[in-house]
Formats: sequence, C-alpha cells, structure tokens
Amino acid sequence: MKVLVLSAKRWDYVRKDNNRQVQGAEITYTTGRADNTRDDQTGCAVASVRIPYSEYAQIKAAPGLYEVEFDQRVDNEGKPYLVGTDVRFVQAVNLSGLTPGAVGTAAANGAAPVAAGAAR
Repeated sequence: MKVLVLSAKRWDYVRKDNNRQVQGAEITYTTGRADNTRDDQTGCAVASVRIPYSEYAQIKAAPGLYEVEFDQRVDNEGKPYLVGTDVRFVQAVNLSGLTPGAVGTAAANGAAPVAAGAAR
C-alpha cells in the first residue's frame, strides 16, 4: 500500500532488569485519503505501526512516499493489530513551503523533492 511516511524512529537498548537487548522501529504515516464520514473529524487520519528494526534502513526521507506491506498479528489478549513487514522508498516529499527551512532529508539522499499535492 502506498503511504506518506511523516516520521520514523528506531530504538536499540539493553534492558536493565534482564540485560536483554531491545530493538525496534516505528513509522507514522497517512494514506492521504480524507475520512470525512464523521461529524467530529475531518482530514486525513494518521496512524503508527511498528516495523522490523532492519526495515528502518529503508527510510530514505521523511516525509516521503513509501510502499509498505502490512501484516495482521494477534496480541496476548487475542486482539488484532497491524505491523509493517516490508518498506520500500518511492520518493521524497518536500513540505518546506509549510514551515521555514528545509524539511526531510531528500537532498542528503539524492532524491528529488516533490511539492505537496504535486501530480504523481
């Protein structure tokens, strides 16, 4: 599914209570589809999902367009949740017109920025 990744973070630390290494990553994204079916909400919903620590290396720019594959998992209480299983960079998105200064890392990664709302 093509999504706009707004931000990404990763962690890698050793727990003090059991001396085990903990690694993980997460992306915050939107599909860009406005959900205006509710009276108390407008605009595009934003969601966050965990991704494998190794997939963080695929994050070339944020914000940016990515193809993300999702998988459904079940937690200890039997409740389903989504995880990102595969992340593929498509292109950077330049939102610099919204805030002062450059946003994202498109130039550093050799990607041509795309203005928000530009035709794809």
